[in-house]
Amino acid sequence: MRRTLVIWVVCIAAAVSWGLFEVVRLRGPQPLRAMEGMPPLAEGREFDPHSVLTRRQAAQQAPGIGLRGRHGLMRLGDQRGRVVLIAFWATWCAPCHMSIPMFQRLYEAQRANGFEVMGVALENADLGHIEAFARQMGMTYPIGFAESAEQVKGYPTEGLPTMVLVDRGGRVRLVVSGYDPALQEQLPLMVEALLAEQG
Repeated sequence: MRRTLVIWVVCIAAAVSWGLFEVVRLRGPQPLRAMEGMPPLAEGREFDPHSVLTRRQAAQQAPGIGLRGRHGLMRLGDQRGRVVLIAFWATWCAPCHMSIPMFQRLYEAQRANGFEVMGVALENADLGHIEAFARQMGMTYPIGFAESAEQVKGYPTEGLPTMVLVDRGGRVRLVVSGYDPALQEQLPLMVEALLAEQG
């Protein structure tokens, strides 16, 4: 009787596993999630940044957030007049590892033109741990922890990495959760479009 029960349990587990595999296989890779009301990322090389970025008139002000880290205390509100990429990430997040070099290249290329990055780590670790990781990854843009947990609640951070692009006027123009190689080409174009805007 016991042996029969074990066999049944194994068969049911195998059937459930196969069903889940089929669901994932049939769905295929899923597109990046954008914030509700924002258009999805464009695909391919024919990219118009204005078809992706939320229009200024419809954009909402970014919730206040501060970053405590190796650069001291950096607040989003003090960055008015600059385009800011808020990158929510963690050292244990593999997709975050893939996005970091892209953020670093963009930071180096556009910082002098009014672009800034705030790398907000979401994990239970000390600052020394994430700073050691940053050195290993070659990250020179500001990283640290949010000034308070309440500030993070103002952003959709269910998945990591989450990228929030804020324009010169402090408005949220794009929110993307997840990583896709297409961002390597698209993100620089989005940043250039926002840098070209006045206020």
